[in-house]
Amino acid sequence: MNNVHMYSYIGQVKSHRKLLLALGISQTLVMVLTSGPGADIALSRQSFLIGENSDFLGIFAGWFYSLIPNQPLGWGINMTFIQMILVVIAFQVELFKTNMVGWKIYFYPFAQYFALYFSAQQSRDGALFALVFFGFSVLRIYPKTDSRTKKLIILSISLFFIVLGLCFRPWMFALALPLVVFALRNISGTLPMNKPVITLFSLVVTILPMSVEYSFPNFLEVKREFPLQTLLIHDLTTSACWSANIETAEASLKALENLSVTKDLPSTICQFYKPNTWQAVTGDNTKSRLTSNLRYPLSVTKSPSVYENLFQDWVAIIVNDPKTYIQNKLMLSAQVYLAAQTRISRTPNFDYQQSDIGLPISIINGLVLLVDLPWKISSVLFFFTPGVLLISYFTLQGLLGRKNLRNRNVIMMPIMALVCTIWGTITFVSDNARYLSSFVILTYYLVPLTFDSKESKQT
Repeated sequence: MNNVHMYSYIGQVKSHRKLLLALGISQTLVMVLTSGPGADIALSRQSFLIGENSDFLGIFAGWFYSLIPNQPLGWGINMTFIQMILVVIAFQVELFKTNMVGWKIYFYPFAQYFALYFSAQQSRDGALFALVFFGFSVLRIYPKTDSRTKKLIILSISLFFIVLGLCFRPWMFALALPLVVFALRNISGTLPMNKPVITLFSLVVTILPMSVEYSFPNFLEVKREFPLQTLLIHDLTTSACWSANIETAEASLKALENLSVTKDLPSTICQFYKPNTWQAVTGDNTKSRLTSNLRYPLSVTKSPSVYENLFQDWVAIIVNDPKTYIQNKLMLSAQVYLAAQTRISRTPNFDYQQSDIGLPISIINGLVLLVDLPWKISSVLFFFTPGVLLISYFTLQGLLGRKNLRNRNVIMMPIMALVCTIWGTITFVSDNARYLSSFVILTYYLVPLTFDSKESKQT
C-alpha cells in the first residue's frame, strides 16, 4: 500500500469512527434524559446507604450502586450515562485499525444502536451488559497489537471488565464462558495464543464473580434475605400445581407451608399461580376474578431455619421425583425460548417544558419515538431471544452459504441458543428476557465480526 492510499485509508477509518461516535452520543443524550429509574436497584442501593445492607438483589450490586454519586443529575441518570458511554467507547475501541466497508457500514450502526438501547436500563442487566460488552471489545483488539506488553495489558483490561460485569449476576458466568472461549479461540486462529492463557482467562471468568459475591460478607455486615428462595418458591409451586404425581404435589405443598400467610393454601395457591413469574403467589393480584376476593398465599422468608428447610425439601423432591422436575422445566422452557423482550421504562427524567430545555415538546417526543421504534420492532419479532437466535443461524446459512463464512464460528449461534435456553430454564423465576438478552446480543455482535473478508486481512 503506497503512502497516498495509506493516508486515504486512515482518513476513511477516522471518518467512519467519527460518524459512529456522533450517532452514539446523540442516542445516549436522548436516552439518558428519557429513561426511567429502576425501582429494584434503587431499594438495593438505599439499603447500603442507610447501613441495612441487603443481599436480595446481590451484595456486590447493592454496594456498587451505593458508590454512584447523586450529582449532578441524580444517581440513576449518572449510572445510565456511564453504562451507555462505556458502549460508545467500546465501539470506538472495536474500530481501532478497522474500516467500515461493505456490510460493516450497516452492521456497526445497527449493532451500536441495539447495544446502547439495552445498556440504558437502570438495572443489574444494563450494568452487566455494558461492562462485559466493553471487555469483549477490548479483547478483540488483541490481534491488532504487536507488543507483548500491550497484549498483556489488553488481556488484563478485558478480563477485569468482563469479571466486573458478571459480578452483577454471578451465576450468568455459565452463559459468558462459551463466548469467552469462542473469542479467545478465534483470536488464536489468527494470532498464536498460549493454551494456558486461554485456560487461565476462562477459569477466572468462571470462578471470580461468584467468589467476589460470596466473599463480600467477610467485609460488610449483610442482612441475609436468601434470593435463591425465589427459584425454590417457583419450582415448588409449579410442582404443586402441575405435577401428575400426587405424592410430589403433596410434598411440594407441605414444603411451602412455612411460607404460607393463609389457612387456605391448598385450595388457593393454584388460583394465584402463573408459570411466567414467581411473584404471582407472593403478592396481591386483584386483576383476576379468580383471586380478587382472596389473599395471596405465600410470602418470602428472612428466617435462616425456614429457608434451610425449604431448600432441603426442594432438593429432596427433585431427587425423589426427577421426572416431574424435568417435565416442569420442559414446559417452562417455552417461556425462555421465545420470552418477551425487555421493555425499558421511558419515564422522562425532566419536565417537558420548552423553557427548561429549549426544545418544543413535539420535537422531544419525536426524538423519543425515533429512538424507540427499532427496539419496539425487534420486540415484536422476539429478536433477542434464544429461539430467534437459532432461526437467525439457519437464515445466515441460507443467505451466505459456506463460501463467505467459517462454519465453526457461526455454529456458536445454535450453541448459545441452546445454552441460553437450558440455563435460563434451570434458573427460571420470571418471564423476563433481559436475563438472557445480554448474551444473545453479544452473540449477534461477535459472530459476524469473524466473517472472512479481504478488508480484515488487509488491516
